[in-house]
Formats: sequence, C-alpha cells, structure tokens
Amino acid sequence: MTTVTVKLPDDLAEELRGEGLLEPDAAEVLGALMRDGLRRRRTESAVSAREQVAASESEGRAEAAGGWLAEALRELDGMDEEIKEEDLPPISNDMRTDARRLLVALGEQPVAPMVCPTEYGEISLYFKAPDTRGAIHIVLDGKGEAAWYCVIPGRKGYGRHKNPAELPIDFLLTRLKTLAPEPSNA
Repeated sequence: MTTVTVKLPDDLAEELRGEGLLEPDAAEVLGALMRDGLRRRRTESAVSAREQVAASESEGRAEAAGGWLAEALRELDGMDEEIKEEDLPPISNDMRTDARRLLVALGEQPVAPMVCPTEYGEISLYFKAPDTRGAIHIVLDGKGEAAWYCVIPGRKGYGRHKNPAELPIDFLLTRLKTLAPEPSNA
C-alpha cells in the first residue's frame, strides 16, 4: 500500500474530520470514492472518444454521399448560434448525436430536410416535397424520445417512440422517397 499526502483547505479538512473521514479506518471509504472517480473519468473519456469517432465516420459518409446530407450535418452542428440568437432552450449532446445518426440513416433519400431547434428544446427535421404535395416531420425531444408525422396524399400517419433508435427507418425512407420531385416530361 502506498501512502499519499494531500493538502486540503482548512475548512474542508475540518468538515472531513467532523464526519470522521480523516480517521485511519476511513481510508477505505476515500479509496473507494477515488476509484469511483477514476472509473467515471475513464468512462467519460471512452464515451467522448466513441462520439468523436462516430462524428468523424458520419462526416466522411456525408461527404462521400454528397447531396444534402453534408449541409444538414453542418446545420445541426451550427445550431448553437440560432439557439443563442432566438433565446431558445439548449439542445443536449445526446439529442444532437441521435439527430446525426438519424440524418445519416436517411441520407440516401432525395429530399433535403430543414434542420432546426424548436422553442421547446427539441430538434426538428422537416422534409417537404418541392411541389408541396407532402411532408414528413421528425422531432427529437429532450427526454430522449422521438416522434414522426407523415402527411402525404393517401398516406397520413404518426408515431411516438421512447427512443430514437426505435424509429421505423425503412418505413420513413420509403415515405421520404415519395417526396422526390416528379420527373418532368419535357
């Protein structure tokens, strides 16, 4: 076992002494607290590294796919300026990560979304047909939930999910493809 000397501010040392945490048998408690702190720091570092890799991979896919995806991801990343200007509630990093994953999953379809924060602290992904014949709106909220609304002639519907991973991606892709501009017969 190694002995470690720690200098503490007088008020903190007095408080710890009053709680009995500076007694020799309290070393196990302090050691457990330090181990928990170390474990938490390592976990946070691992999560941060995973998020950075995922962001890098999705950026690479966006650039390779071309089209609207790269611009939509830039809008998502630049959302803080709009939040500040409009005095909107902040958007969590988890919500941004969910929105990024969703945009990448939907990146193969032809209609670009409008990506913006809402007055309720949500992220809105609004896909509208160029000829206004239909739209699909996906909302990610601060509770980690997601909802979608589909208004396409003959195909109206909605769904709410406790987790964005539960969104029916294949269904949404099929519906989004119907929003593509009609080919001209010229």
